[in-house]
Amino acid sequence: MLKTNKKAMLYVIALSVIVIFISVTLFAWPKTSSSVNITDGTDGTNGTNGNDGANGFNGAAMDYTIVIATDNSWYAAVPGVPSLPFYNETDATTLLDETILALNGSIVKGGTIRILKGILPLTHTVLLDPEVSLQGSGIFTILRAAANFSAMVSDSGNTAASVRDISIECSFGDNRVAVGINSTGNEFIVENVWVSNFTGVGISIGNATTTFGTEITLHDCHVGPSAPSDAALLAGILVSQTTDALLDHCLINNVNGTGILVNTSNGIIIDRCTIENVNGTGIAIEFSNACDVHSGRINVTTEAGISVTDSVNVDISHYDISFCDGNGTNLAAVTYATVSTLSVSNCSSGIYLNDVDNSTVSESFFLNSTGRGIYMIDCNSNLVIQVHAGNNVGKVSDGGASNHNQFSTSYFFDGLAMVGGNDVVLSCWTGTSWEVYVEGIYDSP
Repeated sequence: MLKTNKKAMLYVIALSVIVIFISVTLFAWPKTSSSVNITDGTDGTNGTNGNDGANGFNGAAMDYTIVIATDNSWYAAVPGVPSLPFYNETDATTLLDETILALNGSIVKGGTIRILKGILPLTHTVLLDPEVSLQGSGIFTILRAAANFSAMVSDSGNTAASVRDISIECSFGDNRVAVGINSTGNEFIVENVWVSNFTGVGISIGNATTTFGTEITLHDCHVGPSAPSDAALLAGILVSQTTDALLDHCLINNVNGTGILVNTSNGIIIDRCTIENVNGTGIAIEFSNACDVHSGRINVTTEAGISVTDSVNVDISHYDISFCDGNGTNLAAVTYATVSTLSVSNCSSGIYLNDVDNSTVSESFFLNSTGRGIYMIDCNSNLVIQVHAGNNVGKVSDGGASNHNQFSTSYFFDGLAMVGGNDVVLSCWTGTSWEVYVEGIYDSP
C-alpha cells in the first residue's frame, strides 16, 4: 500500500512539472504581431543602434514605433524589445524606408508602423511592402511633401498593404506631389485618411496593366481640397483596371476635377459617398460593368452629377443631386441600368438618356431643372415608372429614333412629348389630363 502511494505521488509530481513547463513556455513565446509607433515627443529612451534588414524576433511579425523627437531627429524601435534594431535618422522618409525593410526582413512578413501625432516631411515616395500597414493617430499625424515627386505613399503592386488614420499634404511651399496614395496591388485598404493639395489624383487605385487589381477598400476617406491650379485635375478618387472595390462613406470636396472617376473596372461599389463643390462631374463611370452607386449626396458641380457611359449593369439609387451645371444624371451608351429613388433638383436636365436600352428609371423626383425633367434620345425598350417631374422648363421628352419605351404611373406636371415610335403611356398625369392608355406619338398641351 505504501509503495502504491509513493508511485502515485511521483506521477503527480511529474505531471505538475510538465504542466508548469508548458505554461512557462507558452507565456514566454512571442506574440505573432507587435507594433511600431511614431510620436511627437521624447520618451527618454535612446535605445541601441541596429542594422537594416533584421531577421525579426523569434519569428514574430514586428510593429515599429517611430518617435519624432524635439531635436529634428527621428527614432524607430519596437517597444519592450531592445534586442531588435533601433533606428536614428535625420530624414523621416529614410527612417520609414528602414523600418519597412526591417518588417519585410522578419521571419513572419509584415507588421505595422504606428505614427503618433506630428509632421513627417517626405522627400520621396514611401513604398509599402506586402502586409505592411502605415497607421497614424488621426488628422494630426501629417505626412507633408518636402520635395517634388510622383506619389506620397504607394503599395508598389504588393498585396494586403494598408494606410490608416493619417493626413497627407501633397503640396507645401514650392514642393508638389501629384498623387496622395497610389495602389496597383490587391487587397489594399485605405481607412480614415485625409488627402489634400494634390495636383493630379487624391487616391488612385487599380492596375495599369492587363492584370486587374482586386478587393480594394476605401473607407471614411476625406479627399480635398486639391492644390490651387488653373489646370483641371484628373479626379479626387480614381479607380482604374480594378475588380471588386468598395468606396464607403468618403467625402470629396473642393476638387478641381471629377469627384470619383471609375474607368475600365468591374464590380465597383460606391456607397454613402458625398461630393461637393467639384470643377467637373460628381461621379463618372466609364467602360465599366456591374457597378453600384448608393445612398449619397452630390451638390454643386460644373458638369453632371452622375455620369455613366459605355457601361452595362449599373445600379444608381438613393442619391440626392442638386445644383449641377450639367444634367443631374447622365447615361449614354448604356444597357441594363437601374436608376431609382433619386431626388434631383436645380440641374440642367433631371436625367438625360442617350442610346440607353433595356433600363429602368423609377421612384424618383426630377424638379426645378433649367431643361427637361426627363430627356431621352435614341433609347429603346426602357421603363419609366412612378416618377415625378415638375417645375422644369421643358416637358418630359422621348425623341430621336427611340422605340418601345413605356411610361407608367407617373406625374409629368410639365407635360409629355413622345416622338418615338411604339411608345406606350399607362396611367400618367401629363400636366392637364390623366392618360390611361396612349400608344405611339403623343404630345400633351
